[in-house]
Amino acid sequence: MLRHLFCLVLALPLAAQKLALSLDDAPFLPPSPLLVASTQHEGMQKALKDRKVRAILFANGIHGGETAEGMAILQAWGEAGHLIANHS
Repeated sequence: MLRHLFCLVLALPLAAQKLALSLDDAPFLPPSPLLVASTQHEGMQKALKDRKVRAILFANGIHGGETAEGMAILQAWGEAGHLIANHS
C-alpha cells in the first residue's frame, strides 16, 4: 500500500508538465516532393486540431512570409487559434 501511495505522489507532478510546440521560419513555402505548401499547412493544422494542440509559429520576412500566399497561411494559423510571433 505504501509503495502505491509513493508512486502516486511521484506521478502527480508529471501531469502538470507542458510541452511547447513551435514552428520556425514560418510559413516556409517551398513545396515538398508530394505536397504544395498550402496543403502541408492544412495537414499540420488538422493534425494539431485533432489532438487539441496549439502551436506558436515564428514568422519572418523570408521563406514566403512576405508574399500574399504566405500572409494567408499565417492568417489561417492565427484564426485556428495558434500564436504567431516575429522570428527576428
